[in-house]
Amino acid sequence: MSREYWVPEDLWRIVKSYLLVPNINTVSKEYWVPDGIWRIVKSYLFYKEFYIGDVIYGIPKRLHNNSQNYNHFAGNKYGIVIDKTGKYKKATYYISVPEFGGDYLVLSHIGMNIREKKMDAIEKLIMVNKFGGWWYPLHKSVFQELMIETLC
Repeated sequence: MSREYWVPEDLWRIVKSYLLVPNINTVSKEYWVPDGIWRIVKSYLFYKEFYIGDVIYGIPKRLHNNSQNYNHFAGNKYGIVIDKTGKYKKATYYISVPEFGGDYLVLSHIGMNIREKKMDAIEKLIMVNKFGGWWYPLHKSVFQELMIETLC
């Protein structure tokens, strides 16, 4: 069964290339957007994109049954993004965590709110230096980008 969504006038520009049908029953300017298109719009509006070299952390979303799971384990542990798959809502981030000597955690938007941790370039470089000796040969490009960012 298809759902219908009524969106404010300023959001219509995002989907103007699609078929929009005005709601003639209201005084304000609202537009009807089909369910499939609205899901695409929401994925771009409500989920920030992070890139390799960003420092991020996850906050577990509240669960109804208060059970412990991976999201609670990974929650509030920050790290530098070394790889990612997907985009926006479907993105999965692979981060190196200083708490584990650079070992990896996987963060996704499923069950987590992902945020960026504000760090200077020099702070990122100090964090990366806490990682094990195995980390640099595997992630030279990330380290070199941090060096360039620190020098500029």
